[in-house]
Parts: sequence; C-alpha cells; structure tokens
Amino acid sequence: MRKYVLLPFILPSFLVGYACVALFTAIFAAHKLKLAGWVLEAQWRPWAAKRWHYSTTFGQAVIYHPDHLLRVAGLPSRLEMHEHVHVRQNQDYAVLAFILALFCLPSWGKALAVWIIGSSLWFAVNALTALLRGGDPYRDSEHERAAYAQTDLIEISQVGKDWLETRG
Repeated sequence: MRKYVLLPFILPSFLVGYACVALFTAIFAAHKLKLAGWVLEAQWRPWAAKRWHYSTTFGQAVIYHPDHLLRVAGLPSRLEMHEHVHVRQNQDYAVLAFILALFCLPSWGKALAVWIIGSSLWFAVNALTALLRGGDPYRDSEHERAAYAQTDLIEISQVGKDWLETRG
C-alpha cells in the first residue's frame, strides 16, 4: 500500500524511464524486458553493448550491460543493487521536484516543467559540483559515490579503505 502513495509524486520519472526503455527496445538496442517491482529492467543487445559499455538508469527503468550481470546463487548482482540505488535516488529527486513545482503555482506550465525535468536536473547538479570540486563529473558525483558506497565496498583486507576513502 505504501508504494502506491509514492506513485503520483514520481509519475514523470516513471513515464520517462519506461519511455526510454520502450524506445531502445523499439530500435532493437535493448531486449529481455522484465519488471522488478515497479522497475522496468532490460539488457543492451550485443551490438549496442559493444558501443555503450555501461548500465544505465532512466528514472524507474534500468538497462543493464549483459557482461556485467554476474549473479551468484540467484542473488542480485552488485550492479543490480547499484542501479536500484539510482532508482531510489531518482524517486527522492522526483518527490523534491514535485515539492519545488508547488512553489511555481499558480503557473501550471512552469510547475509542470519543474516537476517533469526536476529529477534529472539534480543529477546534472551533482555532476557540476563534482567537476567544480576538481573531480570527475561522473565518478565523483554524490549520487554515484553514494551508490558505490552502498553496494561496492572494496575489501578492507585488500586496500585498507572503502570505496569512498579511495575516491578522496
């Protein structure tokens, strides 16, 4: 029941993510669609995976690079957990965009624009601030650092530091 309360707030993120996966499926770049809760998952086709070496989250949808999905005993891979962190981050940003859109009322056009593009802009802000701090706009952005910190800790015995400490 609680997850249905979230849906109205994340609707643009939900629709954009599903539309992106539908587009990539329509142009035969993605396949193997499945639902994991509300998250629409797919995999890049081999020809697309040769050109795009990454898994990608679009709102409430994820397209995985097939070479990176290493499951052990049917458990989710670190990559799947990592991308699902991005899905939850996008939900947070979508709710924040909805709240900010309320401040644009009574201009429905402005409010709708803030709500629709708001969650994506937060990721862009993360990249910009990472760059301004002197880091890599992708790897050092806070949404990426958080996803790695939650899923891909480096073995302490190997390095003596976790992923965040190694990134500075």
